[in-house]
Amino acid sequence: MLVVISDLHFQHVALDSIRYVQGEELRETGVVRNVSRSALLLLLADVERFAERGRSKRIELVFNGDIFELWRSPLWFASGDVELRPYGAELGPDDESNALRQKTHEIIEAIAADNQEIWSTLARFVSDKSFERYGQVTRLANDVEVIVHYVPGNHDRLANAWPSVRRRIRELLSMAPGDAVFPHVIDRTRSDGYGVRIRNGHEYDPANIGVDVALGEPIAISEEGYLAPCLGDYVTIDGVARLGTAFRALYATRLRQDSEDGQRLRRFYNALVEFDDVRPPTLLIQYLIKRLGGTRKDIFELLRPVLVDLYQAAARDPFVHSVAGRLALLRYVTDPIATLVRESLRALSPESLELLIQRVQSLDSSNSTARGAIMASREDVMVNGEVDVVIAGHTHHPDQVPLPNPNEEDAFFLDVGTWRSTIQHGVAGVFGRLRAYTAAFVYSDAERAIAGDGRRFETWTGHLAATDFGPYDRPVGPPSAPTHELLVRSLVTAQVDEGNTRDGAELRIEVGVDGEPRVIELEGVHNGEERAIEGLSVPLFREGHGELWAFGRELDLGVDSFIDSDDALPWALRYLPRNADGTFVTGEGELALRDRSGTDVRLRFTIVPRD
Repeated sequence: MLVVISDLHFQHVALDSIRYVQGEELRETGVVRNVSRSALLLLLADVERFAERGRSKRIELVFNGDIFELWRSPLWFASGDVELRPYGAELGPDDESNALRQKTHEIIEAIAADNQEIWSTLARFVSDKSFERYGQVTRLANDVEVIVHYVPGNHDRLANAWPSVRRRIRELLSMAPGDAVFPHVIDRTRSDGYGVRIRNGHEYDPANIGVDVALGEPIAISEEGYLAPCLGDYVTIDGVARLGTAFRALYATRLRQDSEDGQRLRRFYNALVEFDDVRPPTLLIQYLIKRLGGTRKDIFELLRPVLVDLYQAAARDPFVHSVAGRLALLRYVTDPIATLVRESLRALSPESLELLIQRVQSLDSSNSTARGAIMASREDVMVNGEVDVVIAGHTHHPDQVPLPNPNEEDAFFLDVGTWRSTIQHGVAGVFGRLRAYTAAFVYSDAERAIAGDGRRFETWTGHLAATDFGPYDRPVGPPSAPTHELLVRSLVTAQVDEGNTRDGAELRIEVGVDGEPRVIELEGVHNGEERAIEGLSVPLFREGHGELWAFGRELDLGVDSFIDSDDALPWALRYLPRNADGTFVTGEGELALRDRSGTDVRLRFTIVPRD
């Protein structure tokens, strides 16, 4: 029996939450996004039941791509290095000198820590052939063999980049030890007793595969092609993840206020965290309005600086230019269009901005089941009759589409969707959050004969409404006194816009840790100098995230001036290092406000114990 599940998107979520003090109580708000242990147990219960029906001797559990969400993590922004991305650069060697390899391992370990119950439950099922659900232990028959397969998708393509990463992925998924390259296709042909091809399906989507794949032609992609970066990499990291991370940095203080404004912003931020779950995506603004409880004007006044930041980052990124050329989107990111769009984002009405966002969303091809079915119909094994079922995921939209077949049996393209939440639009503008459960079970000829019902495959698509996923707001406990403090020592201006005078630049920078803000104001700042900062300290609370953030402006004639408006400095965010006991590591550090325009401002600090 083959069991195929796709797009679990196990994610590093611990740093997506917001901790704030309400009265005398420390609270935390966030969104439960990861697939739970109970969902995995539901699958295992079905596996046991269907295996018993056909007296299965071999269960092949296929994790079919986008299992590890490597892209959507604030850790990509925490280094201050705008070049540290999985696109536009060589992957590099498998050693500790490789910053990209190290960042990938860091994110994988963060995902592993946030989903520990999943790995232990899976390990028990594979090794002991048992699981416990509702206090009842269930075991497979002694002669059943359980094998785990893994097919990387576009969100976890770096799983195949280095042997050390492949070894770690195998450990987490309870696979046989080793560092062999993971396959991109699993075939169980008719001669094997099945007639099935399994692939993630991002190959069907031009924005999420790094090479050209012709529509309606057999797919032939090299390993180098699979490891090539694609537009979807950028969209998820410097679009989706950047949106939430930038919002955290730019609204750090307001997000943690014990006030009505703080509550509204926390609700809005939680909506941003799960905005890509909204269906249909074009109703995103309506959903955000529901969560904020305001108007379109309220939404865009909050989003405008974030949208400007997102667009400027894209317009300056050489990778975006290269991939936009391949996908015929280059006109959106080249001057003078880039300048016009940037200025429009600053001045457009909320209604015009909403239309712009909807047009951008319409370029997304990742949810097209129809395109996937067309591509599946031209798979070589389907055309020559070796298989009559092609299974893929990727789109997050489960479906079953009949295909042409040279054999007598009906052929199908099965899209197994996702296990992540979806936020569905309904009657009178309301939205409802559902957790999906989708899977495909495919039976061998021997299992079909024993079961006696001729069942070749079955797909299950269920939806759960419950209170254990989605947004939450819960008490953490009383806040303790700060044990350490951060002392800002100096500001280094490697490069900043000094203007056309000899007086240098005027800078206003807000810096803080978690909800504790401070302001630095300097005049006559020149490139290449370091200014000492006296008397600026920030208390560090052990229960906080230790989230050091900064943003600011180079002051000219004001934010709204059409002659010489203020220039926003790049925002920055990093997480202060901790000891094993949770206390902060003492010593010196640096926070870099950098972007691809060349702006480079650095805050140097020291962390010391508090008296």
